[in-house]
Amino acid sequence: MRAKGLRRLPVTDAAGVLVGLVSLDDLLGVVTEELRATVAAIEAEQARESRLRR
Repeated sequence: MRAKGLRRLPVTDAAGVLVGLVSLDDLLGVVTEELRATVAAIEAEQARESRLRR
């Protein structure tokens, strides 16, 4: 999307019928939430390892 300067893409079903649009902001929101969850998991594991080392 970035390379082509597109901010929205059509979403079609198997028959090629338009069912919606996905925006760059939609995708960035999903990626942001996934990264937050990953960071939280890493921090939790680091805290667990720290407790085990004591």
